[in-house]
Amino acid sequence: MAEKSGIIQFEKLIEAGLELEDKIGRSKSTVAQAYRGLGNSTPPTEEQVRILRDEYGISLERQERENGTQIFIDKLKILKKYKIDTSKITSRDTIKTLAEKSGFTDFEKLKREGLKLEEKIGQSKTSITQAYRGQGERTPPTEEQVRILMDEYGISLERQERENGIQIFIDKLKILKKYKIDTSKITKSDTIKTLAEKSGFLDFEKLEGEGLKLEDKIGQSRSSIAQAHRGKAERTPPTEEQVRILRDEYGISLERKEIKTQDIAKTTYDALAPQCEEASQIIESLIEEQQQQVDSKNDINPDVQE
Repeated sequence: MAEKSGIIQFEKLIEAGLELEDKIGRSKSTVAQAYRGLGNSTPPTEEQVRILRDEYGISLERQERENGTQIFIDKLKILKKYKIDTSKITSRDTIKTLAEKSGFTDFEKLKREGLKLEEKIGQSKTSITQAYRGQGERTPPTEEQVRILMDEYGISLERQERENGIQIFIDKLKILKKYKIDTSKITKSDTIKTLAEKSGFLDFEKLEGEGLKLEDKIGQSRSSIAQAHRGKAERTPPTEEQVRILRDEYGISLERKEIKTQDIAKTTYDALAPQCEEASQIIESLIEEQQQQVDSKNDINPDVQE
């Protein structure tokens, strides 16, 4: 506990009669249970309860589940203090993996703030989101907590509608373009990794650091959005502005390419031209050879008229 406050002069604590291995957290838990009428210990007096609360910041009241949201927010506040992007939280994140996404690796600072690196902060976010949507048994966050999460930490508890998937797709393209990866080359079979490789980009750790998954089938995402745009899928189609952004900023057209007659003719000609030229050369060679044979005969029999 002393380490949480940056105190490492343990000798002074020992001189004060404290045992460093004293499980003070368990003692607090026992006192709290006694206060709530649980266990065999004598409950604290009202004055002791007041002293613990007012002078030491220790409440013996049962923490209602909605306080879990506040605890979550308090942890986000610490992370933001170290410029860790809290908006990047995914359901699988621990505090450590979330910090790494922002390039933060001075984990000792987080430990001194009382954070546990392996704490599954992503699951906490998921639980709060489910409570907000009326799922699960925990008390949902207050309107003020929802606002704080959105405005201060970039975390929305709203259900992402399907059209938001298009914005997520665009956000991924923005990251790829940042590293000069040609997004116009996307094909249906592409993952983020294969698309990056097409542009000769191999520093995949940078992409993962941006929160991208290398095996994300971004080509299929593009195909699904295109189908929605053409009215061939149940998902909400992209807005006109999103269509414009995809076309003008990332070189991605959602329109079906019409195959014109002249295009077919040109393609056919381009394919057959080399063969035709070769055949023409062979014919010319044969004609020239026959002419040489005729000329040779005429030289031998000058009286023979053709």
